[in-house]
Amino acid sequence: IYYFTAIVSGFLGKPGGPRGAGMRAAKIVLPRNYCKLVYSRLKKYEIDMFTMADRFGLRAVEPDDIPVICGFPQGADELFWMFPSADYPLDAGQLMAAIETRSDSTVVLYDGRVAGFANFYKVKPGKFCAVGNVIVDPALRGRGVAAFLVSGMEKLAVSKYSAKEISISCFSRNKKAVSLYTRLGYTPYDLERRADKQGGEALLIKMKKAVR
Repeated sequence: IYYFTAIVSGFLGKPGGPRGAGMRAAKIVLPRNYCKLVYSRLKKYEIDMFTMADRFGLRAVEPDDIPVICGFPQGADELFWMFPSADYPLDAGQLMAAIETRSDSTVVLYDGRVAGFANFYKVKPGKFCAVGNVIVDPALRGRGVAAFLVSGMEKLAVSKYSAKEISISCFSRNKKAVSLYTRLGYTPYDLERRADKQGGEALLIKMKKAVR
């Protein structure tokens, strides 16, 4: 019998209640044969990830990328999650204005095709970088594009700005982003209530991660 320690993260964010992430460790007992099966699948996953890495690339955004990126948000909600102050549909003027006021606007390439976009909306050299405007081509979601993009922004923050911490935020209704950032090691540290475009309430989850 093998023993596995699973770290289960739970988010506490009820109005008037505690904020942040609670974590607990749980010891799980699994049969030896099952563990061998899990191990073999993990090794296959490693091989798949190395293969996929050859398909990805990162570079600075270029003028020809702008209309492509503008087509990524599929509806007003997705645009709000990516770029809360923008009006749907996203156009070149709004995106260029964001790029001009932010730093290191970057695209991820998948087989040479622009597949995602992100930038830093706040940078404090030697301390932290805040990642924003994250969006992925809807036709290429579920292929690891977002994970590669965020990881690439982390490496850029460390190499260019000697960042010790990365912050990233997402709205609670964007469940896939919450799940992704949690898997990448980000933990919630604050909540902010905002008004959405329809006048309703939107809960912004602020997350952070130590890097080196």
